[in-house]
This record gives sequence, C-alpha cells and structure tokens, in this order.
Amino acid sequence: MPQVYATVYDGTSVLVFTKNAHSNFFQGKGSGGAIVHGPKKCCFPGGGLSPQDQAGRSPKEARIAGARREFLEETGFTLPAEPTVSFTNPQNASCHFFLLPAGVTLEQVRTEIAAQLALANSDDWQQAITNDTLHIRDNELASVAVVPWSDLPGGFFPVDDDDVDWFRGFVAEMKQFIP
Repeated sequence: MPQVYATVYDGTSVLVFTKNAHSNFFQGKGSGGAIVHGPKKCCFPGGGLSPQDQAGRSPKEARIAGARREFLEETGFTLPAEPTVSFTNPQNASCHFFLLPAGVTLEQVRTEIAAQLALANSDDWQQAITNDTLHIRDNELASVAVVPWSDLPGGFFPVDDDDVDWFRGFVAEMKQFIP
C-alpha cells in the first residue's frame, strides 16, 4: 500500500513532528498501542493510502487526498487547498508540502496543533473525544516544532536511520525549491 505524508511550510520554515512511543487511541477509539515505526523520532504526519482516498480519483489526486486525511487525523488541522510541491520516492511513498496562505503564520498553526496534541496525549483524551473538543483521531504524534529549512535535515532526519530515511529524502527534494 502506498504511504502518504504531508506538512506545512511558510517559505522559510516547516513543521516537523515527533512521534509518540505509545498511542492512547486509533481512529478515535481506545485501541492504541506501541508505535511500531519510528517511536520518539521526527516525522511528517502520514500513513497508508485508503480505498476511500482512491475512489474516483487519479493516482496523484488520491495521494493528495490521503495526505490531507492523514494530516487531519493526526493533527486535527485542515490543510490549505492544494500542495505547492509533491514528491514520490522509489518506494512509492509520497510527501506533499502545503504553503500557508497569507495572514496565517506557522507559529499560529503550531500552537493550534500543539494544543490538540497535548489533549490527545493527556489522561482526558476520552472525555475530549466525547465532548468533540479533540479533533485528532490517530494519537501517533507527541509534539510539533517550527524548524527553519536551513536546519534540515540535520539531526532531525539522520543518515542511515531506516525510520526517517524517506523524510530525509523528501527534505532533500524540497530544498531544491526552497534554498
């Protein structure tokens, strides 16, 4: 199954996330468990392309739809319109970079997502889902940071780490467009 990932940027910085070691819930239900791929490591939100993402769409449209869905499920944040840049690697994983619209700052988005992540990782997550104050549906992420492009890949996506290699590749591709 193809993997799809997404993040947002503002031209000089990008949101980078850190995974949990253990999740409280998946698909809004208390069926979490140990994070298998890259626990406590940096990432971009994402996961597998679903049949619903593919229904009636071209492969490119399906990947974008899947990346948008995964980002929403893991952060509670709806991405802006269309990605400005997308890449697919030889392993059939794709990453989509969404430029924030004018008037919206990366720090505003980080703050909004961080509040959702804090709630998802708290002891009150079940009540927050019931009250519809928690918009995250997959509790895979621990934190979010605004990282300048100039600091990437650096220690965020180390060489020879199978859990983060493809993120490193996506960053390298993106840096051709954003020096």
